Amino acid sequence: MFELVDHIEQKISIALIGVGTVGCKIAHKISLVLNSLDCFDVLYVHSSNSFLNNLTENTDNHFHISDHVHFTKGKLVNEIRGKDIVFIVSGLGGDTGSKVAPYVAKTVKENNILCVGLFSFPFEFEGRRKVNIAQKSYKILSAYTDSLMCIENDKFLMSEADKHVIAKPEDLFASSNKHFEAVVKGMVNLLIKPGMINVDFADLRLVIANMGLSVVGFSKVKGDLRAEESMVELLKSPLLKSSQLDKAKGCLLCITSDADMSLGEFTTVGDKLEEVVGDEATVVVGTVIDRGLNGEFEVIVVLTGFPDLEFENLMDESDYDIVNLSKSIVFEPHQASAGLSILSYFNDFLHQKYKGTQAKVKIEQSGNVVKLIIESPSGEVESIEKSLNEFGQVVVGQKKANEVLDNRLDAERLEMKLEMAALELRNSEKILLMYQAENDNFRSRVENLETQLSDLQKTICSSLSFAQRELSRELKKYKNLPGDLLGLIQDGIDNGLDDKTKELIETEVMRYKSDKDTLITLRKLVENTVYGVSGNTVFSFIVGVLNSLPK
Repeated sequence: MFELVDHIEQKISIALIGVGTVGCKIAHKISLVLNSLDCFDVLYVHSSNSFLNNLTENTDNHFHISDHVHFTKGKLVNEIRGKDIVFIVSGLGGDTGSKVAPYVAKTVKENNILCVGLFSFPFEFEGRRKVNIAQKSYKILSAYTDSLMCIENDKFLMSEADKHVIAKPEDLFASSNKHFEAVVKGMVNLLIKPGMINVDFADLRLVIANMGLSVVGFSKVKGDLRAEESMVELLKSPLLKSSQLDKAKGCLLCITSDADMSLGEFTTVGDKLEEVVGDEATVVVGTVIDRGLNGEFEVIVVLTGFPDLEFENLMDESDYDIVNLSKSIVFEPHQASAGLSILSYFNDFLHQKYKGTQAKVKIEQSGNVVKLIIESPSGEVESIEKSLNEFGQVVVGQKKANEVLDNRLDAERLEMKLEMAALELRNSEKILLMYQAENDNFRSRVENLETQLSDLQKTICSSLSFAQRELSRELKKYKNLPGDLLGLIQDGIDNGLDDKTKELIETEVMRYKSDKDTLITLRKLVENTVYGVSGNTVFSFIVGVLNSLPK
């Protein structure tokens, strides 16, 4: 059953990530035990900077999240790059632990790193709501961890109450936290510390990788019968007592003692374990020599590959992985209606462009402020950004709808809707689409979203400037019109048509009321030129003056 192997020098890089209040506190306690190891890094993930600063002064280990963790994925990837094993520890039932831990685990697995999850379920007295959240989070975590250890606090409550007086809240978690510590310490020590029997990382992967639900037990005793008594205490562990140990597919055994450990003691532990573990289980055994134990004999066993826990009404993965994006756009009062119409088309466009997207788009209006709200799984943020860019290009005419939409009818409907909005805008005195950010704290993808919307504004304004330049070139074609009159028209287009400019233009037109050729040419200019918004007010005014002249 057991095979003695020579010590193999191996370089291992390990990270422990504490998520949420419970996870960070447990990770900090474990780090105090293993702080002398160069290969061991700790990362504290929390939504409160003050909590992180109170936990540890080393800000290099702090990972503050103020938005959805999706927006800090790049930083997270940098922290775990090059690691061989990542332990994630968290208490389930709260917002951070239940929603952030699954995303962290998913990121670890995407980077092909061995991922071990250490999680605790809330006490029943904490309420059914927290228990339901924890159960739902477990289902997601089971898909992204190689081995997943879930400690039910209720199983340790009676055990701890029987053994010790519970004087303060943290006493409730003392025993369960020691089991988390045992998992990390056992695996790490087997890989990096010397012993009579050493474990290679490849052997560790055999019993940890893709094994699913796991349990842990540990004991520490001393005396002449320390090997026998250690196994008796081990099997009393609340986790092992409540599990069918013969169902385990993998077994990792770590025996730690001083240099006086005998082969007989090793055999005693192995034989007892063989009685409770099934014949089909893959077993990896290692020993660690710790001269500071002073006669103590410690046994840690991690059993992996149990059937998943079954719960009802579990959430979908998207329930924890939702990113909320919002952007407020301030229009001129007379433009708000048309702006609302244009933005309302984006929801149809998004779902036509990306069939099956789970993103939800809502539009809210308050006066001349229109708010675009998008709820999306983090994995679809890039698609939303791309669709916003393409939608903007269609709106300003840089692309045709059929260039970005595959369905011909969808493209035609979008073109028709945009033409109606354009007609509404052309009837306004002036078009100016202004975007104003309401929240400067958006990061990463949200900042990119603001950039896309700002680019849309710039493109529209650029289009207006282009139309104005085209109009100036059109005026030059009518060289036979008096220069003073053309100059006044150009000034009205460039600077706006105030009362003084109106008076000057009307006076200048009246000077030529008897010159039919000039009046005919002038009417041709104002009625036939495609002048757009820029010249709309000026040319409309001139038409009125011409119509007032005797026929």
